[in-house]
Amino acid sequence: MLTLSGYSSSGTSLVATADSMKSTTLSSNISRSGAAAASSYSFSRTGGIHTVRKLIPWFAAALLFVLLLSTLWGFSQANGSEVSPAGPNERSITVTTGDTLWSIAAAYNISDDTREGVFRLQKRNGLSSTTITPGDQLIIPSAS
Repeated sequence: MLTLSGYSSSGTSLVATADSMKSTTLSSNISRSGAAAASSYSFSRTGGIHTVRKLIPWFAAALLFVLLLSTLWGFSQANGSEVSPAGPNERSITVTTGDTLWSIAAAYNISDDTREGVFRLQKRNGLSSTTITPGDQLIIPSAS
């Protein structure tokens, strides 16, 4: 015997046998499959795995295109960041222990504003950050 809890009327619970539950389930499946067969002609199959499979080559092509562009952009940035030799109004120094871009910009009076001097040092030497280490060679740009 199977008790269906949660379904009670006026305090009595409904009791059903396993055989009656099977026959009810079977008859509902038959009626659903009949309805599904009748309605299958009115709806076409859209979406699903077939659409995804058709889009995979397009996604792969787009990914390759993005990778190609980023690679070309990276090479163009590398070529543009090469440091040219010191010009006639510039000098080259070797970074010593305790030196910072700020202290170098202030000591060599690269600009009236030390922040501008640090920016010009970074740009002239192709630095992506303000971190320098002893032994680095820096080119001091001419004062503006």
